[in-house]
Amino acid sequence: MEANVEADEMVFSEGKEAEVTSDEGGFKAAWYTVTIIKLPNKNNTHGKALVRYKNVFVDDNGTPVAVTENIPLSNIRPLSPQPKFPGDQSFQVKDVVDAFYLAGWWTGSVSKVFDNPKRYIVTFDVEFSSSDLRAHWEWVDGKWVESSKLQAKSLSFKPQNTTAMEANVDAEEMVLNEGKEAEVTSDEKGFNGAWYTVTILKLPNENNNADGNALVQYKNLLEYDNDSSYTESVPLSHIRPLPPHPKVPGDHCFQVKDFVDAFHLNGWWTGCVSKVVDNPKRYIVTFDVVFSSYDLRPHWEWVDGKWVKSSKLQNM
Repeated sequence: MEANVEADEMVFSEGKEAEVTSDEGGFKAAWYTVTIIKLPNKNNTHGKALVRYKNVFVDDNGTPVAVTENIPLSNIRPLSPQPKFPGDQSFQVKDVVDAFYLAGWWTGSVSKVFDNPKRYIVTFDVEFSSSDLRAHWEWVDGKWVESSKLQAKSLSFKPQNTTAMEANVDAEEMVLNEGKEAEVTSDEKGFNGAWYTVTILKLPNENNNADGNALVQYKNLLEYDNDSSYTESVPLSHIRPLPPHPKVPGDHCFQVKDFVDAFHLNGWWTGCVSKVVDNPKRYIVTFDVVFSSYDLRPHWEWVDGKWVKSSKLQNM
């Protein structure tokens, strides 16, 4: 079905909002809302537009930070058709939707619906090479425990065989020390569930060791100026040692329904292998995330200058 949208809403103009995507790995599946600051001249159809992102960054106080970038015109589209009343919409299982997640709109499919209040589990499928995957381990009571097969979490797959085993890791590798790498997680919306590699810069004193914060420096996240590694004070309850890792990264074969961690958007996210592709070996990993109606919209494709809606799952 095509959208009933005014023609002037589909024309790029300076000062007007639009959506952009990226060719950068991990981000190319998402669309981000921007304001167009400057367009190239009309004769330059392959040029770039200067845009300012609307939702991408906030500082430590929650204040938006203006981020600008030059984007090829081929990576820009008008704003997707908007519901008249955001949040006042219902979706069904297998509906294709866009979900507002990590400051952008990501396409997935509804796999489960909850009532009171209305919530939706949205499933995302992402392709990875084996070098970006690792076996999933849980840090339980000071020990690493591996679940090699999907267990009864929120993912939409049903468990097959499940096994659990403890890691054979030296005791000193499971102690947090200054100057040592570890992993941290966050309670911030959109980032909870992921683990990020950090170096511990400073631990709290021994008297405040249980409830204090540690100063850490992220390995793969940069400050807003993109010039230095991001540092942050993190509660000790959000820090764990580095999980067991294979001797040769990428030299690991996974099977369908294996529970894995995938390196995506600068962190490790837990998902389930849903498909294995050969030559070269690649894996489709499924992630399930819960959203309210306010963070979902129908999925529209921008095709030949028109908005076309695909309302049901079609071999995604």
